[in-house]
Amino acid sequence: MRLTTDQILRLPPFNLNDEELAEFMWLVADTNLTTNKFLYGEVYKPTDNLAPENKVPYTDAQVEEIAADVVLVHKLIFADKKPSPGAEEYNFTCGAPLVGKTVFARQQLSAADRILLDIEAEILPHMQCYKNFIKALEVSKPNLKDLERQKLAYEFFRDASNYLCNLFLLWAIYNKYKVTLAGVASDKRVVDFILPALKARGYKIKTHVLMASPKARNDACVHRKNTLNYYQSTPVEGKGRVAKVLSIIDDFIPLVDTMDLYWNSGNYWMCKSIDESNRHLMKFASYDRSKDPTRVVGNPMYEKVLRLLYSEIQLEFPEDHERRTKLSAMFKSWFAKPEYSFRDYLPAFNTRNLLIASTFVGMGMVAVASARKHKIS
Repeated sequence: MRLTTDQILRLPPFNLNDEELAEFMWLVADTNLTTNKFLYGEVYKPTDNLAPENKVPYTDAQVEEIAADVVLVHKLIFADKKPSPGAEEYNFTCGAPLVGKTVFARQQLSAADRILLDIEAEILPHMQCYKNFIKALEVSKPNLKDLERQKLAYEFFRDASNYLCNLFLLWAIYNKYKVTLAGVASDKRVVDFILPALKARGYKIKTHVLMASPKARNDACVHRKNTLNYYQSTPVEGKGRVAKVLSIIDDFIPLVDTMDLYWNSGNYWMCKSIDESNRHLMKFASYDRSKDPTRVVGNPMYEKVLRLLYSEIQLEFPEDHERRTKLSAMFKSWFAKPEYSFRDYLPAFNTRNLLIASTFVGMGMVAVASARKHKIS
């Protein structure tokens, strides 16, 4: 008899009893997250060769391997992390592939008290069955290139890696951990199930939307392939163009506590520090439930970003005039009332802009001093 999620949850490291298991399954239902179908390889279905038609679910032995990886990867992700009851927080990224979500999550959203989940960066590479599969291909298919072996291994264990991510996300929520999830966030269940379930459990929800030009994303793809020797599962044109989440971004606002929008000017994925990243990733708009959406000014890119967003809206909703109008008005409102905050946009300034800014500040100070002197005399 093959393993089930119920049985896995009764074993270490989870050790749930009947009452706890019932509560956990309520959470599974509330979030509508897939479990057993991923565990059995029934969603994407694995393939171990170059013939896509030869896809079949996992065998019982492969399910056992996946269950063993649950224990292994759980230790890596939850090691030394403690729940935060009363201070629950859920950060998640949105955006098309190759806009820099993984780098952003690692640099800006990881912390000692936060669980970081990223299927392709934090889960799949650590799965022993995935690594063993690649080693086996080196013997059985020696003529394949590294990226071709990675591709086959990714396709074979795509269901399994999604299973681990969903199970760990559920476990983190169940235990009230702070969580960061790096992903596209385009699935409608995010709005319909996951975010409402988090709100009902007292989570503060923060979303971070990353955007980049098709050229910057294509450069990132080339960098992954040629420099990192890393298989990119989704092509640049595969999911969206500038922003994958335009179709549901307006649905996020009633559900999230904050939302920040960032523009990746290129090469962001190569940055090694936050200071360096700030020169390539500009926050151009913010939403806070307690405030109005505002634009971050001082960034010379913002007009270009806005034009790209309008272009995306036209392409994504060619027949839906009402939706286009609503989204256009929403984006336009973010640029209607500038709020000056040098702390937010100063890294985006170049030397020339700083000189100009300091000149105007100096002229203003001289004018004020002159006016005071004139008034006194």
